[in-house]
Amino acid sequence: MSDIFNPPTFGTLLRKARLENALTLREAAKRAGMDAGNLSKYENLRLAPPRSAIEIRRMFARINPKFSSQFAVDLAFSFHLGVFRKEFYE
Repeated sequence: MSDIFNPPTFGTLLRKARLENALTLREAAKRAGMDAGNLSKYENLRLAPPRSAIEIRRMFARINPKFSSQFAVDLAFSFHLGVFRKEFYE
């Protein structure tokens, strides 16, 4: 559950999309064309979201076609924007 003090992340949205389609981690990874370990890393925030909106939309469409991926794209963009800002000011 997310709120103002605990906002959703790319990983939590990815997990939600997977669970709403009743897929195991391995089943979802197979559909998305990736290793289950990497999918787990995305879900648990140990791997940065992809930098491509097309790749994110494809991933969500394969895992759960009914799930809207736009918010996930926005979260990934803001994550990377923050990374770029930090690198810029250091």
